[in-house]
Amino acid sequence: LWAALLRWPEARRCSASLLLRHRLDASLLAAIEPSRLRKLSSASRGGASSGRLLRAVSIAVYAPFGEGGEEEEEALVALQQALHEAGLVKTLLRALAEASPHDREVSVSLLARLVLGSRHFLRQLLCDGQCGDQGGDGRCGLTAAAAAACLDPRCSAASLVNALLLLCHAARAAGSRRDVAGAAAAACLTGPGATTSAASASPPDGD
Repeated sequence: LWAALLRWPEARRCSASLLLRHRLDASLLAAIEPSRLRKLSSASRGGASSGRLLRAVSIAVYAPFGEGGEEEEEALVALQQALHEAGLVKTLLRALAEASPHDREVSVSLLARLVLGSRHFLRQLLCDGQCGDQGGDGRCGLTAAAAAACLDPRCSAASLVNALLLLCHAARAAGSRRDVAGAAAAACLTGPGATTSAASASPPDGD
């Protein structure tokens, strides 16, 4: 229903306000918790349903920040704060493994948009597990598995560029740190499985 609503330009221009007013941000994040995606994947043929759900939620959350998105700056700031407090980065990173390369592309674009634009989301990406909110797998920030999923060679050129921007930014910010996030970013960018592309990155259109 939210995806259908976003097809109206008027709705896109106040999408952050609508998300906050109806607390849809919390509902969307709850829908892509990895445990729920795994259950959905096991109940569907080939796990396609969980991937489509992750893609749809990522598009819905991305819409306020994209072209033709939310016009009110205060609403955008409030939405970013709500998404940060809800642990959006952690949820997306843990959900990547539950989707196909095609279905995770919008999530990677969303991660890049948020992390490159906010030091607060960057800190969540680089969290080394000392924040007390590691989730069920004991990790709350970037892991080697999540970084590898972002750089899957089956992803589109635009998605790979977004992933490289994200991981390069993380590696620079991590510096000489040898924690999970810094090591994951550096390993994926310098290891034999690293992927490069000369294409120009472009955000998802929300369709």
